[in-house]
Amino acid sequence: MPLVAILAGLAACGGPTPSTEPTVPPRPAVPELWRTVTNDQGDVTLVVPPDLIVANTNGGISGFREPRDGLDELVVTAAGPSRVEQRVPGESVAEWVRRGNLLTAGRGGLGAVAQREVRLPTGSALEMSAPWDAGERWTILYVIDTGRGYALLHFDGAGRRPDEPPDEVRLMRELVEFDR
Repeated sequence: MPLVAILAGLAACGGPTPSTEPTVPPRPAVPELWRTVTNDQGDVTLVVPPDLIVANTNGGISGFREPRDGLDELVVTAAGPSRVEQRVPGESVAEWVRRGNLLTAGRGGLGAVAQREVRLPTGSALEMSAPWDAGERWTILYVIDTGRGYALLHFDGAGRRPDEPPDEVRLMRELVEFDR
């Protein structure tokens, strides 16, 4: 075996071991005209599109957009761990969401729930989505593990449930921050 091949093999063995931890996705740039809103306590920051009306910043952040100019209605709520009743030991996140009626805030009429793990700049999250109100509305909930408890980011929209989150939902989920 040539000396070069042996040295290359030894160098490869002595190098750092690749990380098995998933990388945190980069935070996207804030789109032009979008604005940053922080709750009164300073522990939740949400970047919202210009047509979203912020209705409450006490504790969490909630806002809405009424349907107009071809845009569907959209409701958004963000709450940090200090405002969320945390799950009990031994309870899965999905069980906790169902027990707390977190997908529809107890409004009922929920269809089949889809769920998947997603990595966000603010932490690992469970994305749960479902049609509700006889398929006239959809809901997407992100349960985000902040390292000091679970935070919630919830979206509710009119129409059929999208296969993938709409662009504005995707941007808000990737730009939300919870004080650590």
